[in-house]
Amino acid sequence: MPNTTVILIAYHFPPENTVGALRPQRFYKYLKRLGYRCHIITAAPQGDSASQDVTVVPDETREFLESSRKGPAPLAVNFEKLVRKIAYPGHLGTTWSRAAAKACEEIVRNSAAHKTVLYSSFPPMGAHLAGLQAARKLKLPWIADFRDPMGIGTMLPLSNVARKALLLTEKAVVKNARFVLLTVESAREAYMKAYPEVKQKFHVIWNGFDPESTIRALPPVDNSRKVIIHAGSLYAGRNANVLVESIVRLRRKNSPVVPSVLLRLIGELSPESGAHKESHDQGVAEGWLEMRDEWVSQKEALRMTQEADFLLLLQPQSKIQVPGKLFEYVQIGRPVLAVVPPESAIEWLLSRSGVPYVCLFTTDSPAEVDRKLEAFLALPNDPTAPSEWFQINFDAEQQARQLAALIEAGSA
Repeated sequence: MPNTTVILIAYHFPPENTVGALRPQRFYKYLKRLGYRCHIITAAPQGDSASQDVTVVPDETREFLESSRKGPAPLAVNFEKLVRKIAYPGHLGTTWSRAAAKACEEIVRNSAAHKTVLYSSFPPMGAHLAGLQAARKLKLPWIADFRDPMGIGTMLPLSNVARKALLLTEKAVVKNARFVLLTVESAREAYMKAYPEVKQKFHVIWNGFDPESTIRALPPVDNSRKVIIHAGSLYAGRNANVLVESIVRLRRKNSPVVPSVLLRLIGELSPESGAHKESHDQGVAEGWLEMRDEWVSQKEALRMTQEADFLLLLQPQSKIQVPGKLFEYVQIGRPVLAVVPPESAIEWLLSRSGVPYVCLFTTDSPAEVDRKLEAFLALPNDPTAPSEWFQINFDAEQQARQLAALIEAGSA
């Protein structure tokens, strides 16, 4: 039985409905089964069923910025707005990170464990900033998990100041972390090339799925509509512009495949997403675009995804990352429409997953996008079972064992 406490800093955590909450939740679950004392630090409200292992550190600046509250903003709120505008566009938790780091200190003071290891899950920025502060002050081994690239590999349109800020922050994380996790081999190769002096720090643990919570397709509710769904926040370059504008063009051409289409975008739409307001407003007015820019429970969002005819994946800003949402999609087995750069890790995984898919590349011309979308909408919506390769390689229990091996190596 390992006498080790693992503090997992996860800004997002269930029951919050965002795919970024699932990876740390799976690690938390299976590390505890392996005998580790685990403690979560999160900004996500837990409700009445909160575990003693979970410390909620509210992000008051986010609550203020995303509400309709009037009156003068506190200094911390104005600072957060400035940082998000100049240095970390689309990221949350800069000021929150200080309180989260202090929560780490409190846990360490009260821990009877012989060893303590930090883990932080990025994005958003606040998680790694908290890990950086706590690791420096407490002199603890720290595992920094990059679910998305921070500076290296990102294809977001950033200002020079923002790009430099992200690269400098990333460099500080890499320097201070004992290990750095990436979710695909191409990301590890990119980081090893950028930081050859510490290449031994970089390890790959794929995103994956919980074998005890297998997700299956449910019968569509409305057979008169072809529902394409994306449930989850859209931020920092993630938007459905390519798809929305293609539907506008195809409707203008009277394409026979689009009159029955209903595109559902469920979840927060951040200003930093870059969504084109005019085409989205047109879709809502014409009744083929449904936007619910509001909190939806994880259970409800998953049910709506399971009932949809087609599943939309939006990852135009990076070719070296695979979002956790894809692993839900492959388990559901209905056709996947992915908006990605050419030669992305997502396309590589989909090609081996066993499920039908079409990729809309960021380099495709409008005519090519329209052609691909028409072909996609002609696919049957019958669910397809994942390949054996997929089921063997992305089991979360095995991934927790990989993380446990790094915890032991880091705390030795």
